Amino acid sequence: MAIGDIKKIVADFMGTTVDEINSRNRFKNVALARQIAMFYSYLLGNTQEEVAEKFDRVHTNVTHAVKKVKQWRECDHEIRAMLEGIESEYPQLKGLSC
Repeated sequence: MAIGDIKKIVADFMGTTVDEINSRNRFKNVALARQIAMFYSYLLGNTQEEVAEKFDRVHTNVTHAVKKVKQWRECDHEIRAMLEGIESEYPQLKGLSC
């Protein structure tokens, strides 16, 4: 699955747009969508540098996104439910781990 496809999936599920995910917008819902898209992009086998390039960021942003989403999955019931919702609609994302 391409990074562009992941961006579209996450944007649609979270009620935002790919343009917003690609932007420098730091509103909470957009930043969360961006971090989740980075998380799945990385877990699907892309390097941090590849993901960073596709999001016009640096690799440390990807490191932070993966770490945060992993923590939220473990501790935040809302985020966990959101991720499970995405994974139920897109089974190819299910079962990925860091």
